Amino acid sequence: MMTGDLSPDKTNVLAAAQRGVSPILSNEKSEFAAWHTARSFAIVATQDNAIGTANELAMAQRAHAQTVEVQASHFVMISQPEAVVSVIESAAGQR
Repeated sequence: MMTGDLSPDKTNVLAAAQRGVSPILSNEKSEFAAWHTARSFAIVATQDNAIGTANELAMAQRAHAQTVEVQASHFVMISQPEAVVSVIESAAGQR
């Protein structure tokens, strides 16, 4: 479950409001990945069943990102906002 750490009310709102993912999304290539030249930061949700924790870790490692693991679902920004803010503030302080 992608929202296992959220209340049923929040889960229902997300289910009603979120659009579906395009089937071609994973095939589209970007022109340039900013992590090639910019310092990167990653939050890895250790209970993410949408992307998968292993996939998140692999992407963070590929980007040489400073990584913080948070025990949370795919919606870490909703279930653990303090952890997300902490990473953003840390990243802003290192610019």
